[in-house]
Amino acid sequence: MATAAPGAPAADERTDTETDGRTQADSHHFLVIGLGNPGPTYEGTRHNIGRDFVRSFMAAQNLSFSTRVRGCVISNVGIPVTQLHLDWRLIVPRVRIPTSSSTMPPTTCLSLGGEHKESTGTETTQASSAPESGVDSLGNQNVVGDPPRSRRVDSHQGKERRPTQSPARGNPGTPSVAKTTRWDLNFLQQLSQIRMTWAIAETFMNLSGTPTRRLANELSIPPERIIVMFDDMDLPFGTIRVKRTGTAGGHRGVDSVIRELGIGPDQTLLRVRIGVGRPNGAASGKKTASERAAVVSWVLNSFDEREAALLSQIRFRALAAAIYLAACPFDRVQMLINGVEDRLQQMQANDASLQGAVTVQQLVEEAQAATSAVQLHDQTQFVR
Repeated sequence: MATAAPGAPAADERTDTETDGRTQADSHHFLVIGLGNPGPTYEGTRHNIGRDFVRSFMAAQNLSFSTRVRGCVISNVGIPVTQLHLDWRLIVPRVRIPTSSSTMPPTTCLSLGGEHKESTGTETTQASSAPESGVDSLGNQNVVGDPPRSRRVDSHQGKERRPTQSPARGNPGTPSVAKTTRWDLNFLQQLSQIRMTWAIAETFMNLSGTPTRRLANELSIPPERIIVMFDDMDLPFGTIRVKRTGTAGGHRGVDSVIRELGIGPDQTLLRVRIGVGRPNGAASGKKTASERAAVVSWVLNSFDEREAALLSQIRFRALAAAIYLAACPFDRVQMLINGVEDRLQQMQANDASLQGAVTVQQLVEEAQAATSAVQLHDQTQFVR
């Protein structure tokens, strides 16, 4: 646990086990804090996008968001992520269902282990026994999204050879590829364990670290299970990126959190960077007085009409990023975020049926039913 800043009130220096008699929180409880400035003057500005996203998401979920703890406004403590009212089809990835004719190990898809190593980010990916298979969101083999199958080159003879026919493209009675995939049960199992407390600080951006530290101490949440959401001018508008270690990149709110938590350059602080872009002609690095004034004016002004129309989608992707950071190995997270963006675009263009909420339990039932159907079909083909 980080050392408190000098002069902090003694009441805030309680250890994890001293906080109202609570013991160390479980390893699946995460604190998500949106950075920004308090007050109506700053609402809706670019600099407040992290704070505003947390507030608006809580409002959309009809969740209580008025409790004041240690200089923060927070949601109910430890909300199970599976209780969030979302269309989980946009977030949960799909994987292949193994069949007896498949080259993939059947235990990979059916295992519900999905161990998550949250603090190091150095999870080992299972070695693939099938060259054409990928890995699922938890680092297990069998994810949908193979490399192109149209060309194979023999490394010994330098000759192009035709790929082996996929089981799904074989006999007319074989299920199609679409019917041999299901929702990732490993990921769904991990989701069922995740709890999140959502918060915003009541201090100004540059002082975000102190209330973050006090709240984390109160909830017995270590720095590696804190997820910070904030604006980033170094990213184009609407771009979502995640970061785990390193400096604040010039963001004073993040710098305050890093200093107060005592986080070193190689230690974990999970971050969701939300791109707001830069004013025209502005560049990173040292600036003249007029350039600094232009940047300040940019971040403290509201989004234009075109940007404002896209904020709900960007908020959804930022939310998905926070969930992925809690549920998956870090090196899988950005790929999964990009998948959400692709599915959102597909929904707008082709599939209005994806609109509306679908629960995690519904996806679990669909996945189990799909697995049973393919296995039954496989057994039938074998009998024939």
